[in-house]
Amino acid sequence: MKKFKKEDTHPLAINILKLNRYNYDFFNCEEVVFFEYMVVKGMAFKKQKEFYHSSETIRQETGIKKHSLNSIIRRFKDLGIISTEIKGMPRVKFFTVHYPKIVDLIPKIYQLSNSGKLSSDFSKHLSDFFIPLVDNYQQKNNIKNNKEEINKKEKKDSDSEGEDVLSFFNNYLSSLKYQKNISPAALKFNDLDLFRALKEYDIEVICEYLEKYFEEENRPTLSKFFSFDSIALNKLKYVEQKIVDENDYVEHFIDELQRYISQE
Repeated sequence: MKKFKKEDTHPLAINILKLNRYNYDFFNCEEVVFFEYMVVKGMAFKKQKEFYHSSETIRQETGIKKHSLNSIIRRFKDLGIISTEIKGMPRVKFFTVHYPKIVDLIPKIYQLSNSGKLSSDFSKHLSDFFIPLVDNYQQKNNIKNNKEEINKKEKKDSDSEGEDVLSFFNNYLSSLKYQKNISPAALKFNDLDLFRALKEYDIEVICEYLEKYFEEENRPTLSKFFSFDSIALNKLKYVEQKIVDENDYVEHFIDELQRYISQE
């Protein structure tokens, strides 16, 4: 293998002579081009874990034919060098370059010296180039995994809290049914309506006004109780009107009390 010059600061094939570094029993010419293309693109998007490119863009930028490109992508995925995911609208192929796997494959990717190993100089050169990319890859993976764990925990806590609230509310309805002699049909409701109302009121407040609702209204049903305001979308019409009526009553009572006191 030709030894690189001291002024060589980049292990990839900036000039055609550096292509001699590759092991062509492992990669063919097009695969070498695709390998370097993926490494460079991964570096360019190093602040992100993945980047997207259409097959047409890759073909235009590398000159690799469509049939060959599809085969190369499959092989690189099988080797673990890259992974792909189709997502978004319109549907786009996202690539992730797995630098730790590249480091593992370095003895196969590059030509070895007569001793069966990479020369110490070139080995160090590759290490200096790829190890920071591996560190960055692992750091992004750790951040992604931590976010996923936090999201899972938050979802689990949220689901558990929702189940507890729903259980509490159903137990309350069961008691109310017997206290007020309410038919089961009148107590049917949509779980989503309850969770929507809980964005505005505590569960205790909902239960308090629900009891008043079944005492005062003609032919009350729980589905009618969960009638929401058209402007403040999480507020219940009955509860808000009841709050206004109660405030008016209190104000009127205070006015009457003050007049009574002033006459004494």
